[in-house]
Amino acid sequence: MPTIDPKLVFGLFIVLAAGWTIIWLWIMFRARLATAYSEIAPKAAKIRKQLFYTTIIVLSVVFVISMYWLPYPAARTVTVGEPEVHVMVTGSQWSWTINQTSIPKGKVVEFILISNDVNHGFGLYDSDGTLLTQAQVVPGYEVSLIWKFDRAGNYTVWCLEFCGVSHHAMKTIITVT
Repeated sequence: MPTIDPKLVFGLFIVLAAGWTIIWLWIMFRARLATAYSEIAPKAAKIRKQLFYTTIIVLSVVFVISMYWLPYPAARTVTVGEPEVHVMVTGSQWSWTINQTSIPKGKVVEFILISNDVNHGFGLYDSDGTLLTQAQVVPGYEVSLIWKFDRAGNYTVWCLEFCGVSHHAMKTIITVT
Protein backbone atom coordinates (compact mmCIF):
# COMPACT_ATOMS: atom_id res chain seq x y z
CA MET A 1 0.00 0.00 0.00
CA PRO A 2 1.51 3.39 -0.95
CA THR A 3 2.47 5.72 1.89
CA ILE A 4 2.19 9.50 1.97
CA ASP A 5 5.30 11.50 2.82
CA PRO A 6 4.74 13.50 6.06
CA LYS A 7 6.68 16.43 4.59
CA LEU A 8 4.21 16.60 1.70
CA VAL A 9 1.28 16.58 4.14
CA PHE A 10 2.93 19.33 6.22
CA GLY A 11 3.63 21.41 3.11
CA LEU A 12 0.04 21.04 1.95
CA PHE A 13 -1.16 22.06 5.42
CA ILE A 14 1.04 25.20 5.35
CA VAL A 15 -0.25 26.19 1.90
CA LEU A 16 -3.89 25.68 2.93
CA ALA A 17 -3.38 27.51 6.25
CA ALA A 18 -1.74 30.46 4.46
CA GLY A 19 -4.59 30.60 1.93
CA TRP A 20 -7.19 30.44 4.68
CA THR A 21 -5.40 33.23 6.59
CA ILE A 22 -5.24 35.45 3.50
CA ILE A 23 -8.96 34.94 2.85
CA TRP A 24 -9.88 35.89 6.42
CA LEU A 25 -7.60 38.95 6.38
CA TRP A 26 -9.22 40.05 3.12
CA ILE A 27 -12.69 39.58 4.67
CA MET A 28 -11.72 41.52 7.81
CA PHE A 29 -10.39 44.51 5.87
CA ARG A 30 -13.32 44.49 3.43
CA ALA A 31 -15.85 44.30 6.30
CA ARG A 32 -15.01 47.89 7.28
CA LEU A 33 -16.46 49.16 4.01
CA ALA A 34 -20.20 49.65 4.26
CA THR A 35 -22.11 48.26 1.27
CA ALA A 36 -25.84 47.89 0.81
CA TYR A 37 -27.12 44.32 1.07
CA SER A 38 -28.93 44.62 -2.26
CA GLU A 39 -25.53 45.09 -3.95
CA ILE A 40 -23.89 42.16 -2.14
CA ALA A 41 -26.69 39.55 -2.38
CA PRO A 42 -26.35 38.67 -6.10
CA LYS A 43 -22.55 38.33 -5.81
CA ALA A 44 -22.86 36.23 -2.66
CA ALA A 45 -25.40 33.93 -4.33
CA LYS A 46 -23.08 33.46 -7.30
CA ILE A 47 -20.10 32.68 -5.02
CA ARG A 48 -22.17 30.21 -2.96
CA LYS A 49 -23.28 28.45 -6.12
CA GLN A 50 -19.71 28.19 -7.43
CA LEU A 51 -18.42 26.93 -4.08
CA PHE A 52 -21.22 24.36 -3.90
CA TYR A 53 -20.41 22.89 -7.31
CA THR A 54 -16.65 23.02 -6.63
CA THR A 55 -17.16 21.17 -3.35
CA ILE A 56 -19.29 18.50 -5.04
CA ILE A 57 -16.64 17.98 -7.73
CA VAL A 58 -13.74 17.81 -5.25
CA LEU A 59 -15.58 15.38 -2.94
CA SER A 60 -16.55 13.19 -5.91
CA VAL A 61 -12.93 13.02 -7.09
CA VAL A 62 -11.69 12.19 -3.56
CA PHE A 63 -14.38 9.52 -3.23
CA VAL A 64 -13.45 7.88 -6.54
CA ILE A 65 -9.71 7.98 -5.79
CA SER A 66 -10.20 6.52 -2.29
CA MET A 67 -12.06 3.50 -3.70
CA TYR A 68 -8.64 1.89 -4.29
CA TRP A 69 -8.04 1.51 -0.54
CA LEU A 70 -11.46 0.11 0.41
CA PRO A 71 -11.13 -3.15 2.34
CA TYR A 72 -14.40 -4.64 1.06
CA PRO A 73 -14.09 -7.86 -0.94
CA ALA A 74 -15.58 -6.48 -4.17
CA ALA A 75 -13.19 -3.52 -4.16
CA ARG A 76 -10.17 -5.53 -2.99
CA THR A 77 -10.50 -8.20 -5.69
CA VAL A 78 -10.34 -5.44 -8.31
CA THR A 79 -7.15 -3.96 -6.82
CA VAL A 80 -5.28 -7.11 -5.66
CA GLY A 81 -6.92 -9.95 -7.57
CA GLU A 82 -9.04 -12.97 -6.79
CA PRO A 83 -8.21 -14.80 -3.55
CA GLU A 84 -5.89 -17.78 -4.00
CA VAL A 85 -5.74 -18.84 -0.35
CA HIS A 86 -8.76 -19.10 1.96
CA VAL A 87 -8.16 -18.96 5.70
CA MET A 88 -10.91 -19.67 8.24
CA VAL A 89 -10.60 -17.57 11.41
CA THR A 90 -12.84 -18.04 14.43
CA GLY A 91 -12.83 -15.59 17.30
CA SER A 92 -13.72 -16.86 20.76
CA GLN A 93 -13.14 -15.36 24.15
CA TRP A 94 -10.04 -15.03 24.32
CA SER A 95 -8.35 -16.62 21.36
CA TRP A 96 -8.23 -16.82 17.60
CA THR A 97 -8.52 -20.21 15.92
CA ILE A 98 -6.94 -20.09 12.48
CA ASN A 99 -6.97 -23.16 10.22
CA GLN A 100 -3.79 -22.10 8.41
CA THR A 101 -1.08 -20.03 10.11
CA SER A 102 1.52 -20.45 7.36
CA ILE A 103 0.72 -18.45 4.22
CA PRO A 104 2.77 -18.14 1.00
CA LYS A 105 4.17 -14.71 0.15
CA GLY A 106 2.66 -12.91 -2.84
CA LYS A 107 -0.67 -14.74 -2.71
CA VAL A 108 -4.02 -13.02 -2.28
CA VAL A 109 -5.57 -14.30 0.94
CA GLU A 110 -9.22 -14.25 1.91
CA PHE A 111 -9.74 -14.38 5.66
CA ILE A 112 -13.20 -15.72 6.42
CA LEU A 113 -13.96 -14.37 9.89
CA ILE A 114 -16.62 -15.60 12.31
CA SER A 115 -17.22 -15.16 16.03
CA ASN A 116 -18.49 -17.81 18.42
CA ASP A 117 -19.54 -15.49 21.20
CA VAL A 118 -19.11 -11.69 21.25
CA ASN A 119 -17.85 -8.93 18.94
CA HIS A 120 -14.17 -9.15 18.10
CA GLY A 121 -11.91 -6.90 16.05
CA PHE A 122 -9.55 -8.76 13.70
CA GLY A 123 -6.44 -6.57 13.44
CA LEU A 124 -3.51 -7.70 11.28
CA TYR A 125 -0.14 -6.13 12.18
CA ASP A 126 3.25 -6.42 10.51
CA SER A 127 6.51 -7.09 12.39
CA ASP A 128 7.00 -3.33 12.94
CA GLY A 129 3.67 -3.11 14.77
CA THR A 130 1.90 -1.26 11.96
CA LEU A 131 -1.79 -2.04 11.55
CA LEU A 132 -2.22 -3.31 7.98
CA THR A 133 -5.92 -4.09 7.89
CA GLN A 134 -8.79 -4.83 10.22
CA ALA A 135 -12.39 -5.98 10.29
CA GLN A 136 -15.21 -6.24 12.82
CA VAL A 137 -16.20 -9.82 13.58
CA VAL A 138 -19.78 -10.04 14.76
CA PRO A 139 -21.55 -13.18 16.04
CA GLY A 140 -23.93 -14.65 13.49
CA TYR A 141 -22.18 -13.08 10.47
CA GLU A 142 -19.41 -14.23 8.18
CA VAL A 143 -17.00 -11.44 7.29
CA SER A 144 -14.59 -11.65 4.36
CA LEU A 145 -11.31 -9.73 4.48
CA ILE A 146 -8.94 -9.84 1.51
CA TRP A 147 -5.23 -9.08 1.86
CA LYS A 148 -2.07 -9.67 -0.16
CA PHE A 149 1.17 -10.30 1.72
CA ASP A 150 4.07 -8.75 -0.20
CA ARG A 151 6.75 -9.50 2.42
CA ALA A 152 7.74 -12.66 4.22
CA GLY A 153 7.78 -12.58 8.01
CA ASN A 154 5.65 -12.91 11.09
CA TYR A 155 2.36 -11.05 11.26
CA THR A 156 0.38 -10.65 14.46
CA VAL A 157 -3.38 -10.87 14.79
CA TRP A 158 -4.74 -8.88 17.73
CA CYS A 159 -8.32 -8.39 18.85
CA LEU A 160 -9.28 -4.73 18.52
CA GLU A 161 -12.65 -4.96 20.27
CA PHE A 162 -12.80 -5.35 24.05
CA CYS A 163 -14.23 -8.85 24.50
CA GLY A 164 -13.73 -9.57 28.20
CA VAL A 165 -11.15 -9.94 30.93
CA SER A 166 -8.46 -11.67 28.87
CA HIS A 167 -8.91 -9.48 25.80
CA HIS A 168 -5.30 -8.27 26.11
CA ALA A 169 -4.03 -11.83 25.52
CA MET A 170 -6.07 -12.46 22.35
CA LYS A 171 -3.12 -12.70 19.96
CA THR A 172 -2.01 -15.12 17.23
CA ILE A 173 0.99 -15.20 14.89
CA ILE A 174 0.71 -15.82 11.14
CA THR A 175 3.89 -16.72 9.27
CA VAL A 176 4.30 -15.67 5.66
CA THR A 177 6.97 -17.63 3.80
